[in-house]
Amino acid sequence: MDFALTEEQQLIVTTTREFVRRELVPHEREVEESGRLREELRRELKARAIAAGLYGCARTSRRGRSPRACTPPTCPPRSVARDSMR
Repeated sequence: MDFALTEEQQLIVTTTREFVRRELVPHEREVEESGRLREELRRELKARAIAAGLYGCARTSRRGRSPRACTPPTCPPRSVARDSMR
């Protein structure tokens, strides 16, 4: 069994990692210090995540079923965690 990421999965990882570095990391200190995300910034980041195709890729369905997820579902969180810990 081949557990390597497909080209599409690798693209999700790369896109997410670039998004985190470009859009989230610059605001990390502000959020850590204040303990909150300003509403204006939240709306701006949400719009950018939607534009990048990264918003809502692991959300629970309305009927309480399993989350609809990216393939594989852990790709974006791993990228976020890896960048955040540097």
